[in-house]
Amino acid sequence: EFAVFLLGNSAAECVIMAEKIRHKVSQIVFDGPMSGKKISVSAGVAKRNQKEPLADFLRRADNALYEAKTLGRDRVVYLGE
Repeated sequence: EFAVFLLGNSAAECVIMAEKIRHKVSQIVFDGPMSGKKISVSAGVAKRNQKEPLADFLRRADNALYEAKTLGRDRVVYLGE
């Protein structure tokens, strides 16, 4: 797992960026022993509320990520505030 932090973006813009990343990763073509293999990205998007503790923000993003995995992976989920 890894995190990407965007500053000054709306939730919708963050979802669009996550979808772009997901799509680009799905287009990767491997050579050699990985030839023919595909990888996917599941992403959870959260927008940090003003004065929200970082731990709470990350927990919401993590919940969205697990929802994406539960729904079948290879998708982006934003659960809102």
